[in-house]
Amino acid sequence: MDCQAFDWRGYGLGELPAGEAAAHERHLKTCEQCRMEFSRWHATLTAVRSLPQVEPPRKIVFVSDAVLPEPWWRRMWKVTPQWGFASAALLSLAIVAHGFVVRPPATAPAPQPGFEARVQAAVQKEAQKEMEKRLPAAVDAAVEQRLQNEIRPAMARL
Repeated sequence: MDCQAFDWRGYGLGELPAGEAAAHERHLKTCEQCRMEFSRWHATLTAVRSLPQVEPPRKIVFVSDAVLPEPWWRRMWKVTPQWGFASAALLSLAIVAHGFVVRPPATAPAPQPGFEARVQAAVQKEAQKEMEKRLPAAVDAAVEQRLQNEIRPAMARL
């Protein structure tokens, strides 16, 4: 039989049926190479079983981990997406609350009787004063312009 066909781990752990275990024992008596391999494997298994049972640590600390946690006041001032979301939510809430606040509409003071007529008369009076002030200067400028452009050239040709 081929040496590769034997399950030495199953034999060493006692997991094989009685017939197969007997075939493994017969092969071990005749094959030196399998006997050496099985004895090394059995020695390794015995050494592993002799190790004490230790509870694995709950948290494995890496070199990159901080030894002491950061103080709360430093963590609070860090810019994080949570702060951005909280400020956006607060702003949205303020906008919605502002929409529900009912304010009375602003009312203009009631006009006094004859107020519009007085305002219109005052505006016309100011416009008349301004026209009386600007009109003579505008007429003089227009006459002077006409003299220079039309009358003086015509007199020079005569």
